[in-house]
Amino acid sequence: EDGMDGILDFLTSLDDDAFEDARLSAETYDPEELSYIEADHPVQLIIKDTPENYRLSDKDRDSIVRYIENLLEDNLEEDLDLIGVSFAGTKVQYTTNGFSLPLRVTTRGPPSYYDRLSTAEDMIMEILEDGMDGI
Repeated sequence: EDGMDGILDFLTSLDDDAFEDARLSAETYDPEELSYIEADHPVQLIIKDTPENYRLSDKDRDSIVRYIENLLEDNLEEDLDLIGVSFAGTKVQYTTNGFSLPLRVTTRGPPSYYDRLSTAEDMIMEILEDGMDGI
């Protein structure tokens, strides 16, 4: 046999129960997707003018991370996928009137965004700066 029937027969021979009711199809795809690059972007979120001796709770830290993730998800260009935003440190760094929160923003996109790595990072920073009022 050939074509899809041959592939299906082969899969069934591997595991009859798993592939007994399987259906196959084929479609083309954008070959550039195979060369997409995943990259981490370090971002230091600096929050100033907080009350003296203020300490950020884990719950509030997680809420800030989710807010940043939603902000980026809603505003990154279509070709650049947000994989995630995470707290990138072991602790928040405090100063006398604020704190900084180290974040890791992970994106995936076509090589054109990473030919100059700053293209993706510039986009991320611009979105964050424009959205700071919501934090």
